[in-house]
Amino acid sequence: MPILIVLLVWLVPRLRFISRATRTRNLVRSGLTTDLLALRALTHQKVGVLAKVDPDAVSAWRRGDPVVMQRLAGLELKSVGIRAR
Repeated sequence: MPILIVLLVWLVPRLRFISRATRTRNLVRSGLTTDLLALRALTHQKVGVLAKVDPDAVSAWRRGDPVVMQRLAGLELKSVGIRAR
């Protein structure tokens, strides 16, 4: 029984990670743009991580700053286990 509990505690988060990575990989292959990946990063990443990219990452995203958007997209890809190209 203890082995089953430990396995479930490890397996559930791992399956969620695999599911999120697979969905994101499929979206990237189907043409997901840097803009949308950057937006996902703005919604999924912690504020401290976003502040390292740019002190005002949201305004940079709204302006369409290509450097910030690439870095934000890279953060999102990295968080789901996909290497940025």
